[in-house]
Parts: sequence; structure tokens; C-alpha cells
Amino acid sequence: MEMADESSDHIYLNMAIKQPRAQRPEAQQKVSRSSDPSTASCGWAVWLLRALSCLLLAVSIALGLLYFKTAKDYHETSFNLDQITAEHHNLSKTVADWKKNGCNQCPENWVLFSDVCYYFSLDKLTWNSSRDACVSAGGDLVTIQSSQEQAFLKHQINALHWVGLTDVVTEGDWRWLDNTPLNESTASWGKTPDDWKSEDPTGEDCALLNKTGLYDVSCGKKYECICEKVAPVI
Repeated sequence: MEMADESSDHIYLNMAIKQPRAQRPEAQQKVSRSSDPSTASCGWAVWLLRALSCLLLAVSIALGLLYFKTAKDYHETSFNLDQITAEHHNLSKTVADWKKNGCNQCPENWVLFSDVCYYFSLDKLTWNSSRDACVSAGGDLVTIQSSQEQAFLKHQINALHWVGLTDVVTEGDWRWLDNTPLNESTASWGKTPDDWKSEDPTGEDCALLNKTGLYDVSCGKKYECICEKVAPVI
């Protein structure tokens, strides 16, 4: 019996040796933590928040650029609109003037002033020949009717020009071609007429204009002239 007990004790001892050792509490805890589903979910949440943050930053930058471009386009559009409005105002005024006064247009080489066309001829002719040339062009030698007109004509010329003024009918009675007498408040003399007859026995019965005013001279001398005619209405 004692032998049997010793054999039995040996068997149990071997069985005790073959039994696996129990895992340490620290190892069991590590395995448990690594397999915790809440830890994995937290990682995905952090990644998603970072992605959303980057997306919001990109959207903010895009909106900023869009605002800058929109503001620039607005200012350019506003500036162009102001220009168009000013041009529209000018065109409207021009159209209104045309409706009121008509569209006056002078022939080529003629100059418009107050509904009258003027031609400053460079041909040097006698007073009578100059008048014939003006009539052939559809006008006549100029008749000065206002101080403003005389100022305009003086500004255009740099030499003596024949005008439609003469005292050939009655000496000293200076009249325009339409038979109206000279009004010295509207057309003044540069030198008082003296009817000098040393060069022409008939005297000085025709008038010239230069920048200083009117001058009497022999009608047979040759000078440039100023023609005028009413501007046609188109």
C-alpha cells in the first residue's frame, strides 16, 4: 500500500507540473485595453475632425478670394457705369440741341460759327472778284452783325481780308451788302477811314478786316477774303 501511495503521489506531481501557468494580471489587462472598441472609435473621430477642420479652412480661403474678386469687379463695374452715365448725359444733351436748333453742317474747309459757315480764302483778288468767288460758292462776302462775330473772325485770320462793307454809293456812308449801315459798336475800325486817293483816284471805298479791326482801301487792290453762307440744316 505504501508503494501504491508513492506511485500515486508521483503521478499527481507530474500532472501539477504539466498544468499551464496562470497569466499575470498585467498581461490580461494589456490584452483587454488593446481590444477596447471605444479606443478605435476615438481615433476615427479625431481623424474626421482634422479633415473637417482642413475643409473649413479651404472653404474660408475660397470665400475670401471670391469676396476680393467680387469687390474688385463691383468697383470696376461701378466705374464703368459712371462713365456710361456721363456719356449718356452728353449724348442726350447733343440730341436735345439738335432737336432745338437742327443739325448744322458746313461744307469741307468751311468753319461753323453760330449757324453760319465761313470760308477764309487764300486767293488774292480784287474786292469785286472776291465777291464773285463767294457768290459762286453759294455765299457772299461776310457781313459782320455782332461784336462776337467780329471777335471770332479776328481770331481766325492773320492777314487782311476783304469783307462785305463799302461806301462806293455815298462817300462816308459805310454799308454792308444787305444795305444795313455800319454799327461801330459791333464792328469797329482799326484805323479811321480817310479815303486816301494817292494810289487810286476813286479813293478807298472797300473795307478790309484784320486782327485790329476794319480798314478802308482801294477796291482794286488784291487781298484774301472771307465768304459766308447760312449753314444747311440736315
